[in-house]
Amino acid sequence: MKQQLDSARRRSVQYLETIQNRKVCTPEAVAALEKFDEPFPEQSSRAEEVFHVDNAFGLWAAAAPTRAQLVKGMDAADSWATDAHKWLDVPYDCGIAFSRDADALRAAMAVSAAYLPTVTQHRNPSLSRR
Repeated sequence: MKQQLDSARRRSVQYLETIQNRKVCTPEAVAALEKFDEPFPEQSSRAEEVFHVDNAFGLWAAAAPTRAQLVKGMDAADSWATDAHKWLDVPYDCGIAFSRDADALRAAMAVSAAYLPTVTQHRNPSLSRR
């Protein structure tokens, strides 16, 4: 059954990439893990896919030597996202994204339209203001 699902997922992704003429990101959720090092090597071995970790608050454990073992294996990811408001005392809707590939991150986050001002390197919080 798992092989059939994997095959169907790959066909769906290929179809979407063909009709949209662009790469498609497929989320695969892993919840309530006690040990991160088990699923990560399998994920990161898929060379054609980008492995992203969306870690609401646990990412910060990597910064603490006494807690780093809790996120062992997470360094295999290509990119990470976390909520800043849980630990850094900033507004609720503040998030942080890290990426090994700065160009890919810029391309993913870039927004351009005729009504928007031209901003060097797309580094402007204009669209994030309330």
